Amino acid sequence: MNAIRIYEALPEAVPASRPAQPLPRFDAHAAFGLPPEDRSGPSQRFVLKRAGARPLRFSGVELGREESRGDAPRYVLTLYRMDDGRHVAQIEAQDAGGEAQHLVRVTGSLDEAMTVFEEHDPRGDVVADFALDEAGVAPAELMVRAAALRYRIADAVSRYRALLGSFLASVDIG
Repeated sequence: MNAIRIYEALPEAVPASRPAQPLPRFDAHAAFGLPPEDRSGPSQRFVLKRAGARPLRFSGVELGREESRGDAPRYVLTLYRMDDGRHVAQIEAQDAGGEAQHLVRVTGSLDEAMTVFEEHDPRGDVVADFALDEAGVAPAELMVRAAALRYRIADAVSRYRALLGSFLASVDIG
């Protein structure tokens, strides 16, 4: 009968191996005294519309943009970094008639810009499509219209939160 030895006993003392140490990353910019590499791309000129104010003009880079689809209001969330290091948060809400509201805030830090997006209340972006003082409308009809408006507001809040989550996950804060 032929027997094959499948394992061999280990010696009493096994020499301990050291974990491999990662090699330091070579930074050519630091080695040659150059400014840090800007991975966000070349600076561009932007002109952003603002509600109740003159357009904001600046040079910088777009760090992230996300657009919603579907029913009104439709949103476009955009984050910019200005050449001077400040950040710009832009929220554009377009109603069913195609009219857009532009919220633009210049902030001193990235955290402040993100807070603008997180604290935006989309309930104010939904426009009522009826007037309370409309003559000849029965109270029951007004109740139905109000219920439909409440549904549209809840839907806008839900869709904005979903868009915000997607936007925050995709922003390149480099």
